Amino acid sequence: NDARPVFEFLEAYTHPQVVFTTLGVEPKLRTLKLVGATRDFKTLQEQMIILQSREELTVLTLSSIVLGEKGQVVFQLEMVFVPSFFTLAVSNP
Repeated sequence: NDARPVFEFLEAYTHPQVVFTTLGVEPKLRTLKLVGATRDFKTLQEQMIILQSREELTVLTLSSIVLGEKGQVVFQLEMVFVPSFFTLAVSNP
């Protein structure tokens, strides 16, 4: 399976002030695991609102929220996509 839809999804729906530092894709399980960072909790909340509105996701889990060495908010996300996600192109935002 092609992971290209994941990159298109992230490009379209990642908040401008969020950076993902680690990415793990399991197309057969339809899962995406990310470690990300942003400047504050408000921005993290905005990112979650963006993702929660997406019909491509069946599960969205936020975990392990900590303050990084430079004061940034570091977090983990796990997403599970609808069964057809990896076979369809991501729709335009």
